[in-house]
Amino acid sequence: MLTLGLFGVATGAIVLAFVLRSPVRGIERGLGVTQGAVALLVGIAALASPSSLSLFILLLTVFAVVTGFLELYLGLRVRKSSTAGRDHIFVGALTVLLALVVLLIPADFVQPFTGPDGVARELTASIIIVGVLGAYWAILGVYLVIAGLSLKSVPKKVEAAA
Repeated sequence: MLTLGLFGVATGAIVLAFVLRSPVRGIERGLGVTQGAVALLVGIAALASPSSLSLFILLLTVFAVVTGFLELYLGLRVRKSSTAGRDHIFVGALTVLLALVVLLIPADFVQPFTGPDGVARELTASIIIVGVLGAYWAILGVYLVIAGLSLKSVPKKVEAAA
């Protein structure tokens, strides 16, 4: 809950700050404000709530479904007019995939096993979901760094003409 809360608050605040300072208007601005607000609200809810696996799954799923589909829609909408369209599509699809994977993991999953040191342990749904979330963040982070460096090399005239 703590990592989801911190991620949501940081992401929401950054998205809102950039969208509100951006010259982009219309539906793209509205989608950005909605994404930032949802992330911020999910983050605040995660930080303010007691730790509970079911609440964690609910908050993570709400965040991933809403922001993922908004990002996907934005990407499909601007793909012909902006070089960043494909990046929006990838991030949206990845975020929706996160929601699907989290929903497919049974909340009561428990798999006992014996570690290599002979100690009995358990693999639980919470461990798997936190691992999936970490993998999502790692993939997203690497992709966005590469996308940012790729966009940096796009000539300004091409972007302005689109």
